[in-house]
Amino acid sequence: GGGKQVKDKVGECHGVLRDGEREPGKAGPAVVLAGNSASCVEVPNSEAVSATSALTILFWLRCAGANGAYQNLFGKTEGKLRNYFLYQGKASGQLTFSASWEDAPGEISVDNFGLAVWDGAWHHVGIRFDGSTKKLSLFIDGELKKTLDSKGAVLSANQGPLVLGQGLAGALDEFKLYKRALTD
Repeated sequence: GGGKQVKDKVGECHGVLRDGEREPGKAGPAVVLAGNSASCVEVPNSEAVSATSALTILFWLRCAGANGAYQNLFGKTEGKLRNYFLYQGKASGQLTFSASWEDAPGEISVDNFGLAVWDGAWHHVGIRFDGSTKKLSLFIDGELKKTLDSKGAVLSANQGPLVLGQGLAGALDEFKLYKRALTD
């Protein structure tokens, strides 16, 4: 399908921007998404975007509030399998992580951090999963906000693409994925 290429500055994980625009962001051009299910950045499946035992994802987010839908910030899913997934709740915008687990087959976890960043300002958001400790941590603007126990130690990999911003009425910039748990 059509769309504008979004280049990976570090590697070869280029994506396609669908139903979105570019505008100045925190560090160069950000993607501005229309808040519907067709609006997103899609990155094809590859080993570079699949994670199992550890994961850190950092990005800039600007979102002004509810749009009547779940606002998916990022997710690598295939059917009902969720390698990793972060979204903002429909009504409150609370950041929620969801995943499928190799060591808890058939279970899809939904871990609500109870925090939102719906104020129209840019915020630096970080999610860290460390399978060795079974901990899931949320950082906002460089500050550790909450750590939860994860349901498993090994995320279920899948063949789905990495999709950024589907349903998001807002902007994303400088998305970074590390296949390790970065330290504080």
